Amino acid sequence: MQCIFQGDDLTVYQNVFFDGANQGGIAAVCFSAWTSAAEGKRFGEGFFSRNKIPAFFIVQRSNHWWHTSEIWSALDCIRSILLDKGLGSICYGSSMGGYGSVHFSKYLYSSMAVAVGPQLFVNEDVIPEEKRWVQERKKIEFLFDEVSNLKKSSVETIVFFDNFNAPDNLQVERCQSRVPASNVKYIACPYTMHDAVRVLVKDDRFKMFLIDCFSGNFSGFDGVDGFEEHCLSVYAADDKAFLNWARNVQGIKSLSTQDRERLIDIFGCYKGLRFQELFMLAQALLKIGFYKEAVLCSLESMKKYPKPEIPPYMWSKHESVLGVALENL
Repeated sequence: MQCIFQGDDLTVYQNVFFDGANQGGIAAVCFSAWTSAAEGKRFGEGFFSRNKIPAFFIVQRSNHWWHTSEIWSALDCIRSILLDKGLGSICYGSSMGGYGSVHFSKYLYSSMAVAVGPQLFVNEDVIPEEKRWVQERKKIEFLFDEVSNLKKSSVETIVFFDNFNAPDNLQVERCQSRVPASNVKYIACPYTMHDAVRVLVKDDRFKMFLIDCFSGNFSGFDGVDGFEEHCLSVYAADDKAFLNWARNVQGIKSLSTQDRERLIDIFGCYKGLRFQELFMLAQALLKIGFYKEAVLCSLESMKKYPKPEIPPYMWSKHESVLGVALENL
C-alpha cells in the first residue's frame, strides 16, 4: 500500500495492483465512510486485494463529506495516475463514502458509481429533516451546490439502501424528487439498516456484481433485475438484519418454525450481542411468547448502551418491553 497524497484533511492510498494492470482496465476509487472518531478507514481494501483489483482509497481525517479544498488536489492525483496507466474508474463507497462516490464520479470521468446507504445530500437547505451529525454539518463550507452537481452528472449510478431505514429512505426520496434522473438506479435492501454494506459484502451475488463491474462485464441497468429481486431478501443471511426483520414483521404467523428456532438459537448466545442486537432480539422474542427472555435481553441492552447516559426514548422502549411481558406473565 502506497500513500500518494497526504493532506491535513485527507489521505489517498494506492494498492499494489496497478503494476501490470491491463490498459483499458478499471480501477476502484473508494471513499471511506463516516466514523464517530472522524478518522476514516480504507474502504473495501480486503475485497480489492483478494481480487487483485487496482484501487485507490480516499480516507478522511475529519467528517467533512469531502468538502475540503484538498479534495481537488487528491482527485487530480488520481486522474493523473489513471491517465498514465490507461485505466478507467468506478467510484465506490458507503455512508459518507457513498456521498463521495456519487458526487465526484463525474470529476473523475468514472464510468460508474456504486453507493451503499449513502448520504446524497448534507446541506440543511436541501434536507432540513436530516437529524444525524447535526453539529458536524454546521462546520461544512460547501464547495458546490449538491442538487446542481447531481443534475450535471450522467454517470451510471447504483444506490443500494434500506428502504425501511427512515433516514436513508429520506435521502433517496429527496434525490428522486429533486434530481429525477435516468442514470440512477435505486436497489432496496430492506431491514439491512444504515450499515447495509456490512450485509452486502458477505453476499456472493453482491460480490459477483462488483467483480463484474470492475471486470468491465456490467451489462447496464437491464442486467440487474434478477439481482434487484435477490437484494429484497438478503437480510435473511445476516443475524442482525434478520432480527430487524423479525421484530418488524407483521403477525406471529409470518414467523415460521425455522424463524422461531433461529431466534431461540440467537438468544442462546445473547451475552455476546451488542446493544442494538439485544434490543431487537427482545422485541422479536415478545412475538413468540418468550417474555422472561425478552426482559432479560432488554435489561442487558441497557447495560451495553454505548454512551454514559441512556436517553429517555430508550428507557421508554425498555418500559414497553416490560409492559408487554408483565401483561402476559
